[in-house]
Amino acid sequence: MNGISIVIPAFDAERTLRECLEAIATLEWSGEVEVIVINDSNSDRTSEIASSFPRVRVIDIPHWGQRRATNIGIEAAHYDIIIVVGADAVFGRHQS
Repeated sequence: MNGISIVIPAFDAERTLRECLEAIATLEWSGEVEVIVINDSNSDRTSEIASSFPRVRVIDIPHWGQRRATNIGIEAAHYDIIIVVGADAVFGRHQS
């Protein structure tokens, strides 16, 4: 399949997740893009923020840690190209 899966393991990421997802939404790709946020038992609004974006799939898990959250996201991905991104990553913004 022609597409990419972007996996975002997130633990208490409400402060940065919105900006990360907004930046991902502006990426240009000729194929399909799926975004999977792994909500690692957050005590904040991470799941709510992720769910407010169209075409973002949220998987809620108990707090199993970043490594396990990442692996769950990779297993859930539909495409062969998988990019794992931290919830605080913002694409397209250059710092000098």
